[in-house]
Amino acid sequence: MRTSASRFSKKLAYGATSVSLLVAASCGEASRKQADDVQSTKSARVESSTVAVPADTSKAIVPAGPRIAADSLANDPREERTDNEFVVRLPSSMARVLFDSLPGFVPQPQAGYRPSLAKRPSAVSVVIGDFDGDSKRDIAMVGTSSATPVLIMLLAKSAANADPRLVFLSRPDPGTPSSLGSQYLEFVGPGRIASPDDKKNVLDLRTDAIRVIGENLAEIVYLDRGAVRSFSIRGD
Repeated sequence: MRTSASRFSKKLAYGATSVSLLVAASCGEASRKQADDVQSTKSARVESSTVAVPADTSKAIVPAGPRIAADSLANDPREERTDNEFVVRLPSSMARVLFDSLPGFVPQPQAGYRPSLAKRPSAVSVVIGDFDGDSKRDIAMVGTSSATPVLIMLLAKSAANADPRLVFLSRPDPGTPSSLGSQYLEFVGPGRIASPDDKKNVLDLRTDAIRVIGENLAEIVYLDRGAVRSFSIRGD
């Protein structure tokens, strides 16, 4: 009987301990919940005091540039945007060919275009793509050199061409007014493109190209085995 009483006493003691632990755990959980509720209330109060103001896109800042920068570490051309400027980074070899042929060349500034174009997230006077189909990134730009507007492609060096090449897509005749200053560029990938005037007239584009859009112009300009071609996409 002593053994049974002893065991019974131990069970009571163990049960009391379990109840004590359960009560303590419940109290601790209640305390944590209360603290969480207080924190949640504080957060809710702070959050409710903050009023979200929609961004006014009509007052968006138009970045400066594009500015061309020669980069000795760059392997191919690329476009970057900071908070207030577009920068076109060219490998040193491409920059040298560009400025040797067109001293002082600058792309048409973003701020010179109408607001709907100027507020686009990329420079509208610059397009990067593989225009000659050699798997190297090239660049097309419309801009001015010595006050003369030009539309060009600057092709990267490749296995077939040891040096970069400059291709003139359009330049005005001397003494003839030019509309190049109002033109902007868009990227066009390979594919079949039908003429808006004649659906049977289809361009089978094999490489990247540019869409050139101006006041009286809308065409795709591309290279076909090194020769400059154009395809009108402006309907009557």
